[in-house]
Amino acid sequence: MLEKFKSRKFLVTLLSVIIGICTLFGIDESIISIISGLGMIVIPTIVYVATEGKIDAAAVGMIVDTVDQVVDYIEDKKETDTEKVEE
Repeated sequence: MLEKFKSRKFLVTLLSVIIGICTLFGIDESIISIISGLGMIVIPTIVYVATEGKIDAAAVGMIVDTVDQVVDYIEDKKETDTEKVEE
């Protein structure tokens, strides 16, 4: 559920609602422009950081899985070699 609140669509919709409310209450246009500008800067930044974080986490997960597989292989190889020596 939290992922939906980080989506660009939701954030842009939220920004539109905030700007609409500001317009409805007669807030000065310069303030509305500032809010719009900040939103157009902040939203892509949030989405970029969240996306890169997911990509980095997936890459680290793949590395950990690979290392685990290598460690398992080495341990199995040692056991097999030990059994051959004992025979």
